[in-house]
Amino acid sequence: NVKGKEEKELDKDIKSHTRFAYNGHTIEIPYKGELVTTEGADGETFALHTIRIHTPSEHTFDGEHYPMEMQFLHKSDGDKDLGVSAFFSPAIESPKFVSHIADAVRGAKEGESHMIESLVMEVTPFHEIASDVLMQVEMPLEVQGELKHTDNNPIVPETYRDRAGLYEKAEADVPNYKSYYKYQGSDTQPPCNEGVTWILLKHSLPIKSEDLETMQHLEGHNNRKTQPLNGRRILDSNIH
Repeated sequence: NVKGKEEKELDKDIKSHTRFAYNGHTIEIPYKGELVTTEGADGETFALHTIRIHTPSEHTFDGEHYPMEMQFLHKSDGDKDLGVSAFFSPAIESPKFVSHIADAVRGAKEGESHMIESLVMEVTPFHEIASDVLMQVEMPLEVQGELKHTDNNPIVPETYRDRAGLYEKAEADVPNYKSYYKYQGSDTQPPCNEGVTWILLKHSLPIKSEDLETMQHLEGHNNRKTQPLNGRRILDSNIH
């Protein structure tokens, strides 16, 4: 949900407040604009504050990682935390915002902090990024790409193709904003505080091999080890 300003004015705010950073471990995009999302029956408002990228994914599906996970981290006025995770599979092309990030970080070196001052979301307004992420449905096989098995990439091609086996085929055309898993967990970076509501979008987004390799070369394996469920309930948006 976008509140308080017209879309054009909001984009201007996003440009002025957003820049990319690589802290030697993770690509982070701090955000201080006015874009918000709501979650929960009480309609509590959460504000986006950081976008974080991990290679491979920190969450697993049937024990398998995706090659990349992008986490949209939010906080409410009541100091509650919400994370929305989008996952990426190799494809012929990337969304514009993904290629934009990859182009920006190609000059960074693994293990060295790097602030990219010149890039401020001038190419892709954030409402377009949100649309790409939330409107994604299952990718047709003809747009999927090949995934090279390298030291930075523990996933073999057979494990990411046609993940519709994780849910009913009838959900293949249900967009991400209606198709997700939800659970109560913790932050994935120290001090790994508990009490984070995680929403995991079911349909992976496309990323072309050149962009994926750029992220992997820079970040290496920067995912937190998968944690046991310890009795946590995972809720499915399509099961009522």
